[in-house]
Amino acid sequence: MTLSKKAEALFKAIDDLMNEGQDPGGMTVAQIACRAGIGKGTTYEYFKNKEELIGGAIVYKISGICREIQIEMTKKPNLLAMLHYIFDAIDNKESEKAAFLKVVNIVTDTSPLSRQIEKIITERIGDMYMPERIVLELIEQAQREGYEISNKPVSYLKLNVAAKLLAYTMYSLMPAYEMDCDTETMRRLVCEGIIKEFEASM
Repeated sequence: MTLSKKAEALFKAIDDLMNEGQDPGGMTVAQIACRAGIGKGTTYEYFKNKEELIGGAIVYKISGICREIQIEMTKKPNLLAMLHYIFDAIDNKESEKAAFLKVVNIVTDTSPLSRQIEKIITERIGDMYMPERIVLELIEQAQREGYEISNKPVSYLKLNVAAKLLAYTMYSLMPAYEMDCDTETMRRLVCEGIIKEFEASM
């Protein structure tokens, strides 16, 4: 997805505001345009409304992160190495994890912003990298390594693997005083849970 310089500036402004703790749903076009150094009226030359602007920025950001992760994880020699690369990627994106969970909340509600994000993804799915691609890559790697997963629906596997990766992301955001195990233990447990999904029969 190629962006004009002004659209890129607007998307960056939204990303910066989210990383600073701003709720995307509470942002205004005027606030975003000011942060981007662009006139509010100019914004409407590129986007019809606030939802299209913020939804576009969110989808663009997620796609960029997922593209980076998927390209690098496919260079790893096996399923376990791929999983640990994903964990490393989650841990190293400290400023983006909280923003990502805000996005999860948005896409699971029924707000106009949520519907706009769904619309963008539906229209551009072939051109974007989304978390689903990462999960499918893990499933395909499991098949290459000989795991018998053909007796389970792919939709079931996708949901279960994605839930475990999301759980690790949420764990990594917990304050230290709430953690009752270290990172290495949590990684091991999540890995075991994912691999168990590939090993277990229906």
